[in-house]
Amino acid sequence: MVRTAGTGFTAEGSPFPVVGVNCYFLSRCGDEARESTLASIQAAGANTIRSTAFHNPAGLGQLDALVAAAERAGLRLILPLVNYWDDFDGMSGYLERLFPGERLAREEFYSRPQARAAFQEWIATVVKRGYRDSPAILAWELANEPRCGRDCRPMLAWIAEMAPFVKSLDPNHLVAAGDEGHAVVDEILAIPEIDFGTYHFYPAAHQMNVPPAYGREWIARHIDAGRRANKPVLLEEYGIAGPYRDAWYAEWQSAVCELGGAGDLVWMMGGRHPEVAAYRDEYTVYSAEEIPSLARHAAAMLRRT
Repeated sequence: MVRTAGTGFTAEGSPFPVVGVNCYFLSRCGDEARESTLASIQAAGANTIRSTAFHNPAGLGQLDALVAAAERAGLRLILPLVNYWDDFDGMSGYLERLFPGERLAREEFYSRPQARAAFQEWIATVVKRGYRDSPAILAWELANEPRCGRDCRPMLAWIAEMAPFVKSLDPNHLVAAGDEGHAVVDEILAIPEIDFGTYHFYPAAHQMNVPPAYGREWIARHIDAGRRANKPVLLEEYGIAGPYRDAWYAEWQSAVCELGGAGDLVWMMGGRHPEVAAYRDEYTVYSAEEIPSLARHAAAMLRRT
């Protein structure tokens, strides 16, 4: 199992720097698409994949197959349990089912007792499925990109309730909130059952609207927060489009390595199999050749061990 040791991770008693990719569809696809995409991920030098453990109309068999495939390949998985966004039956989907006809803000998911109970039921369904002894799972994440408005207290209370609930069902694996690192970073890291912190970086004008060079400062801020809490932090999503993409990736990856970060996961690795070809966005890559910085970064992070 992956463990934490101060601001880093360990596996089998040795340092485990995370070098990974996001690939959300891997827990929602068939064998051929999954295996071909896993081969591309391994060729890129990644050791960790962030996928999803959301509701799936096809059932949990595809998640079972992903966990088994990751075990065979020696890969680790980070699995968020619900989406803040509407895709894949997110928090609003829970509210619509539980409170039909009511127009509720997404953040009501944190505070409504019925929503918290329904989410705990889903957590139990997934976490108790036989995964608690799997070395493939690096961590459960409470959500993908949970956000709060002006008042973050409901979200913090929700994290403080759900993290120990996950731990009560599965004490073997790590737990994280899965947030973007925009708000209450120190408060999230202060929750005892949160094992590590997360943050995301998208400098585009329609997202964070900052220059790409701001990445080093953003990374340093979160690594400093991890040091204050004595917990690892992961740059678990990052992306940029354009001809200088790989150069910026190399810059941000170098910052993680040089500043002592626990690791990072690029957004995202896609698949060319027809079943998953539609799962793509402006940041999607399909092979190690598109972002050679990733393999170099993996080698540099491993030298730290």
